[in-house]
Amino acid sequence: MSDDLCDGDIVGALFSLTQVMGHHPDPGSSVITDRPGTLGRELIANQHFHRSWSVPGVLARYARRWLQLPAEHHGEPGIVDLSQTYQDCTGARLEELAAVAGYLWLLTTTGRFVIEPGELAGLTMPVEHVEAVLALITNDLPGMREAVRGERPEQRTEWSFDPFQQWPVIRLPGDRLLIFDPRHLISRAFGWLPIWDIECPPLGRAKPTGHRKMAARAKQTLRHCSEVYVSEVLHTITYDEGTTRRVYDDADLKTAYTAPGQRIADAAIDYPGTWIVIEVTTTQLRREAATAVPGESQIEDIDKLVEELDQIDATITALRGDEAALTGGPAVSDRRFLPLLVLPEGFPVNPITLTVIRERARRKGLFTKPDTDPVEIVDIEELEMIEALQEASGPSLLDILRSKQSGSLRNTAVRDHILHVMRVQPDAPARHGGLLDSALKPLVNALPQPHRSSSTS
Repeated sequence: MSDDLCDGDIVGALFSLTQVMGHHPDPGSSVITDRPGTLGRELIANQHFHRSWSVPGVLARYARRWLQLPAEHHGEPGIVDLSQTYQDCTGARLEELAAVAGYLWLLTTTGRFVIEPGELAGLTMPVEHVEAVLALITNDLPGMREAVRGERPEQRTEWSFDPFQQWPVIRLPGDRLLIFDPRHLISRAFGWLPIWDIECPPLGRAKPTGHRKMAARAKQTLRHCSEVYVSEVLHTITYDEGTTRRVYDDADLKTAYTAPGQRIADAAIDYPGTWIVIEVTTTQLRREAATAVPGESQIEDIDKLVEELDQIDATITALRGDEAALTGGPAVSDRRFLPLLVLPEGFPVNPITLTVIRERARRKGLFTKPDTDPVEIVDIEELEMIEALQEASGPSLLDILRSKQSGSLRNTAVRDHILHVMRVQPDAPARHGGLLDSALKPLVNALPQPHRSSSTS
């Protein structure tokens, strides 16, 4: 962008951006192989930047992962109270973050993005508590300008948006607030990103004793709760209750297959004639990979996912050799296997990434037997779409994955197949109702009485 532009020249800035965005002297190979290439890097970053997700889904998962599951698993090794840890590190409570961010987001649903001075004073929260939250999620214009310009030039791309993720609300002159992006605001307060605050407490606040270990345990707790949440969805999808046994979790697999060095996946689902073998990983694209910084970051992140596939392949081998050790019943002949990688935090699945992952897995000798289908990748939103379809007596998880592999969008994301090939728009799962109530309770409690009445009506 030109340095000759005056501050505030929006039109000039937009014209300058169009001159440089998408311009690559060396576009790289147009053939998809086991590496993304220049075009692949851009496609991955573009899809990551524009990824879609449901706000109610994020809120529901927040209630379960951040609030309920840590309490339910209290006392287990490595599990910490995420709400208490957040308060110890930041001085603010998770419930206060939810109330303030939720209120700002609520205003955007009415078409308002600039908040006038004093509006937050109407919340039934002490002013200093509101300010403690705003100190975490807001920045002023000079601070934002410094953060954007402070990025290292070699890592600055068209897709760099870290400052706007960290501070989705901008303090304008005159104590007004600009909500820059409501979706960034929801993600910042209710998604994975509050971990940032735990790992990097606000400036001027002393880190608690043992902070590094505390932050590591908090991140591990969130990872574990994410995996438990996926397991809950899988059990719901398969109606695995009562005398019907379909989902076998990692504990079952570890009990059945005890050979030294045996690697085990996180779950296996027993469908007639087919095992879906599942590995869950909260691995996410690093900043360099997500923003298309030239280099090896994307292929390194993809290789981390391929390493996770090794556990699926090893479990398939164990099932192929002795299914009865797991089920306790006679083995079914002519079994097929479908490898499924679940990434709760999402991954840009497209013809490039899926081809690269499958090719790199093949070169490692994974999933090469004729009884094994190509690996599929889903995120938690897609699993919940399938959960909602099952509640409406729709096709099973296996049916959807199989139809995708023979469909016109076989090399895209599962959601693309559901929305554009199956042509259905799934509702939210029924259990989201209670979870949304839990997530929004701090906001409801903080609203002035007239707003509270209308929001609960």
